[in-house]
Amino acid sequence: MSSPLFWGGNLPETFVPDPLLTHRSERVEWRVLDLDEIQRGTLDGVGDASLDWSVHNTIRTGGELAYTGEPVDWLQTRLKPVRVLTLHDGSEQDYPLGVYLPETPATSYGVARSQSVALYDKLSILNADAVLETFSAAKGAPVVDVVRDLVASSGANPADVIIEETSEVLPSQLVWEAGTSVLRIVNDLLAAVNFFSLWCDVHGKYRASPYVRPADRPEAFEFVDNKWSILSPGMEHEEDFFKVPNRVLCIASTDGEAPALTSTVTNEDPSDPLSFPSRGRWVTHVEENVEATSQEVLDGIAERRMTELSNVTSTFQVSFAFVPVNLNSRIRVRRQTRGIDATCVIQKMSIDLKTGGLIQATVREVRD
Repeated sequence: MSSPLFWGGNLPETFVPDPLLTHRSERVEWRVLDLDEIQRGTLDGVGDASLDWSVHNTIRTGGELAYTGEPVDWLQTRLKPVRVLTLHDGSEQDYPLGVYLPETPATSYGVARSQSVALYDKLSILNADAVLETFSAAKGAPVVDVVRDLVASSGANPADVIIEETSEVLPSQLVWEAGTSVLRIVNDLLAAVNFFSLWCDVHGKYRASPYVRPADRPEAFEFVDNKWSILSPGMEHEEDFFKVPNRVLCIASTDGEAPALTSTVTNEDPSDPLSFPSRGRWVTHVEENVEATSQEVLDGIAERRMTELSNVTSTFQVSFAFVPVNLNSRIRVRRQTRGIDATCVIQKMSIDLKTGGLIQATVREVRD
């Protein structure tokens, strides 16, 4: 069945081939993996299905599907939905959408046997695991090594753990109580070196990398309301700038042997309506007991918080035909007939997995 919705989008050839913006047909395959993530077949009998991704969720990606097929041993199964596009020249391109653990569902027996299956990405493995006694990371410990060891302790294949290197070490011992989830400890450690939180990519690999300002990320996609548009005509925009700070103060935690590090970031740009010169007053956001491995890292965290707090109040709700973008991707939305030209980052996506189904996204406008 052909995808019916092409409202436009100028897609750079360096990111996705131009044929994606021409006539195409598509289908979704549910590939069945074993616990070693070796494909064992495909899942037949899937009805309505969707995925929900959000940077605000502890387990960042998940979803649900309706299933009426043959009985499945869900505890021994992982699912990998793949959007397969057939382009106008007859070639096919696969776009995986993650690897998911299915929750053992209840079964309904009516006219037909049916199950509603919840899906959780592999962060759920770390979230379900917990340290059995007080866990400490020693002063001077390389943060990335501790993170890798923790993820591996929950059963991950080391080849599936892709953490970018950093020379940062812990300036003091960090301690977590017994019962703390492995995912919480991992993300606390990553925050201490100003990394993005741990996430799972579309192939089910665990990934973490240093935080990059939205303005410095490559543009993943440009949506334009022209003849090639894949952006739905309807959209919503919400703005609320009253509580946006123009000064951020971060105070690092300390072991008591030395004064706490501090970092202050201010907005004094006279061309910015939210700056101190424009408002004539300071609006200060303070964060205490920030875990940071060095002054440089603390400065980066303070700048990151200023960026996040400055951007959170301008958001768009948009819908578009499928293209392979991800959470935290930087995109550009140009609605020329409405005078809108906004650089944004993707915060949430709801992905309808029926043929031709749209992605509904919440995107946050970026203010440099």
